[in-house]
Order: sequence, then C-alpha cells, then structure tokens
Amino acid sequence: MLDYDPAARDDIARMVEGERTCCAFLAFDIAERMDALTLTITAPEYAREAAETLLEQFASRSQPATAPMKKTCGCAAECGA
Repeated sequence: MLDYDPAARDDIARMVEGERTCCAFLAFDIAERMDALTLTITAPEYAREAAETLLEQFASRSQPATAPMKKTCGCAAECGA
C-alpha cells in the first residue's frame, strides 16, 4: 500500500492507467480518505517474484508521497508508458 496526498489524485490515476497498460497482471485499487489516497497494488501468486522486483523501490518509503514520478510506468523503459 502506498499513501499519497489527496491533491495527487489526477497524477495517481494517470500513473495507474499507464501501469495497467504495461503490467496487466497487477491489480490496482485506490481508496480515498480525507487525509490521503491509498493505492494498493496486488499481483497473482505466479507473478510474485516479478512484482516484488517492480515494487521494491517503494518498500522503504515511510512518509506519504505527494505525487508519482513523471514517468508513468515502472516496468520497462521500452513499454512507452
């Protein structure tokens, strides 16, 4: 789960759409609260290793992010997202 400032709603939605395009095996859920948007990303068991590699960059975050990175896809530079 990743927490973002509610002001980042549009950026998060764009990021999720880009990730859905290139990483269709992942499931994304955005829950809105007054103080944060929570993005939950899940993967099927068969994709555990790939998902852990993709998401490990986020594991060390201890504070809510204010916005996603400019590039909308984290899986590969070649995907075009």
